[in-house]
Amino acid sequence: MSDDFNRFHRLDGEGGASELDRRQLEKQTADEPLWLRCDLRDRANQAWLQDKAGIPEFAVDTLLAESTRPRFSATDNGLLLVLRGVNMNPGAESDDMIAVRIWLDRNRIITCQRRYLRSIEDVADQLQQQHGPRWASDVLVGLVERLAEYIEDVLDKLSDELEMLEDSVENNPDLTYRTGLSLLRRKAARIRRFLNPQREALDRLCRNADPWLAKDQVEDVQQSLDALVRHLEDLDLVRERAVLIQEELQNRIAEEQNSRIYVLSIVTAIFLPLTFITGLFGMNVAGLPGLEDPSSFFYVCMLSAVLAVGLGVWLRFKKWF
Repeated sequence: MSDDFNRFHRLDGEGGASELDRRQLEKQTADEPLWLRCDLRDRANQAWLQDKAGIPEFAVDTLLAESTRPRFSATDNGLLLVLRGVNMNPGAESDDMIAVRIWLDRNRIITCQRRYLRSIEDVADQLQQQHGPRWASDVLVGLVERLAEYIEDVLDKLSDELEMLEDSVENNPDLTYRTGLSLLRRKAARIRRFLNPQREALDRLCRNADPWLAKDQVEDVQQSLDALVRHLEDLDLVRERAVLIQEELQNRIAEEQNSRIYVLSIVTAIFLPLTFITGLFGMNVAGLPGLEDPSSFFYVCMLSAVLAVGLGVWLRFKKWF
């Protein structure tokens, strides 16, 4: 089984690369710069990583793991880095993040994944255009930069979605918007769950990059790390704004409900004595006044009207409405 992201590249040191098949790969010397993109669903790749890649056992276990969080480890033979990238595939959710497992040694970088990741393909496209990474370490730096750029795109979309919800709540407060706000908060929380350990992994990479990365490459990774820190701050801001909008929505809905209850209370207060009068004169017992007087109904109606107007004036005087 072979997918588009299952490719082996021999870097030419000038920004381009030539593709290798598995047989050619086994004939390469350790001095030739290589970028090996491995589809972990391919059992041949799994067997090669376990038996022929020359990678420490703990690193192989991490590369083949079904699920893992961002992490960094360095040994005398190379460094292991696990990062997460935004899933930009059609129909994917913005909070779905794909793991990319990276092994870097002196002249070789191995990237392993189980799903298509746009960030890796962007770096590979640069090689086809003859202005891509020259060395294995350049591949790592370029990948880190692309991951940070796509994360920024997702955060921009979250911010735009939040602003649309904010405008909708302001113009038409409705309980249905609570679902959208809750979903947005969950997305931000899921993204942050991976970005926080990713920040720590990149920080450790910057502090332990020698001898695998040059000074200027470390500076480039540091810039991506600084951008990631800003992204985390933006995520926190998105979550806080979503909470404030939810509270504002609940407050405005509560105000409307209280206003309706207030009107009902005023109406009840006005009609309560009228209900008492009609109930009193509606008793079917002997001795009620006015039973024989044809005009008594008129007097009761007038009394009810005077009471209603009087109560309304009194409530208005008391500034109840």
